[in-house]
Amino acid sequence: MAKKQKIERRAFSQLRVAEYLRFETLQKMTGRSFRDFPRVVVKELLDNALDAVETAGSAPQIEVVIDQDARARCFRLRVVDNGDGLSPDMVARTLDFETLTSDKALYRTPSRGQQGNALKSIIAMPYALGNKNPLVTITARGLQHQIRLRLGAGDEIIPGHKTESVENAEGTDITVWLPKVRVASSKESAFTGFGIHRDVGRLLRGYHLFNPHAKVSFSTSGLVRNHGESDEPQSAETTETHLPSDPSYQKFLPSDPLVVHWFDGPAFTRLIRNYVSHGDDMHLGEFLAKFRGFSAKPRRAPRGRGCPVRANSPASPTRTSAACSTRCARWSRSLPTTCSAHQSVRSTSWAPCGVSAGMAAALGTSSSRPSLTAPRR
Repeated sequence: MAKKQKIERRAFSQLRVAEYLRFETLQKMTGRSFRDFPRVVVKELLDNALDAVETAGSAPQIEVVIDQDARARCFRLRVVDNGDGLSPDMVARTLDFETLTSDKALYRTPSRGQQGNALKSIIAMPYALGNKNPLVTITARGLQHQIRLRLGAGDEIIPGHKTESVENAEGTDITVWLPKVRVASSKESAFTGFGIHRDVGRLLRGYHLFNPHAKVSFSTSGLVRNHGESDEPQSAETTETHLPSDPSYQKFLPSDPLVVHWFDGPAFTRLIRNYVSHGDDMHLGEFLAKFRGFSAKPRRAPRGRGCPVRANSPASPTRTSAACSTRCARWSRSLPTTCSAHQSVRSTSWAPCGVSAGMAAALGTSSSRPSLTAPRR
C-alpha cells in the first residue's frame, strides 16, 4: 500500500497594512460596496476639506470636479478647498500605513470623522480596484505630491512618492483616478458616469443643506448621462453652485475648547498618555486651558496645607476622598473617578496637589516628574 503523502504547513506572518490595498478588506474598512467607492472618495474628501477650512477660520469654498480620463480608462475625481493646505509632514505621515493619523480620534467632540484612515483608504483605492499604475495627487503649499502605491511580494506597501514644485494660491487640491471596474459575473461597469453624476450630485446637495455656511460647487465633463453608456466619453457638461444660505452659521470647531463632561475616565487617560508620548510636555495650567471653563493661570495652594495625598497611606477611603476633593475641587466635580484614581496609584509615594485623576493614572510616576503636573514655583 502506497504511503499517504503529507505536507507540512507553514504559519505565515502577513502585514496588516496590506489590507488597505486588498479589494475585500477595503470594502470592510469603508463599510461600503466597491460600487459606492466614487461617492466614498468625494464624501471623505469633503469632510477633510470642511474641517481644514473651518479650522483656518475661513468661510468654506469647496469645489468638486469629475470627468473621464479616456486614455487611462479612469474617472477623475477632484476636490479643492480654500484652507491652509495640507503640510508635507502630514502627507508623509498619511503614507505611513502602520499608524492612524488623526486630530480627532482622542478628542471627545462632535466631528465629521474619527478613525484617521480615510485619506489612507482613498490613496489605496485605485490599486485595490485593479489599476496597476495607480495615481493620486495632493497639491498644497507649493508642492504637488504624486503618489503611486503598490503591493510588494511580501505584502509590504511600496509607496511611490514624488514631489514637484507648483504654483497654488491656497488650500488643498486632491485628485483621485479611479479605474473603470467591470463586474466579473455580468461584465458590466461597477460604476458609470451617469451613476457617479447622480450620486455625487445628491451628496453635495445634502452637504450644503447641513452646512449652510459653505459654498459648494460641482462640475462634470465627459460623463455619459444616459443609461446606454459606451466607453467613449461624450461632451456632457454640467455645473451647479450652492451659495451659502446662512454665512453666520457656526458648528463646533476642532479649535474650540474641549468639554470635560464629554470624556469618561479611559478616554481622558488616553488623551493624556498620548500628549506625553508625543513629547507635548506641559504644566497643569497649560493643559487645563484646553478645556472650556478653565484658565491657564496657575493657582497657589494655601500655605500650611501641604501637598501629599499618600496613595499607600493606611488612611481610610473617606479621609483620602476628602483630601482629594479639597486639592482637586474642580476636577472632582467633573471626573467622579478622581479620588479612586489617586488611591490606585501604588507606584508612587504621593500624588501632587492639583493633578487630576486621569493625569495621575496616566503618568504613574511621582510628582517630581514635570509632565502635566502643577507649575514649579
